[in-house]
Amino acid sequence: PAAGDVDVYVTAAGEFTADQVAAGTAGDPLLDEFAFPTITDYVALAPGAYDIRVVAGGAVAINVEGFQLDGGTVATVIARGPSEPAGTPSDFGVVVLTN
Repeated sequence: PAAGDVDVYVTAAGEFTADQVAAGTAGDPLLDEFAFPTITDYVALAPGAYDIRVVAGGAVAINVEGFQLDGGTVATVIARGPSEPAGTPSDFGVVVLTN
């Protein structure tokens, strides 16, 4: 992806490792070359456990494993970057809001 763009992968929990996602061998991303901090429309997913990975610059910057999505849940998942330009990958994360 271009500078500032990320790829967002949402896969069944345990289907791929973070290394496979970073290497591009985990199939197509749900959001390809997504401009951080753009907002998307809601995406419908079946109930279940998911791994959510955000790849920036060829590395997994956000790695959420086993995110449980229950039937009938409407959730907003917000990926957040570091507050400082010199942030480290540990400064990235997600915030989940259930509606």
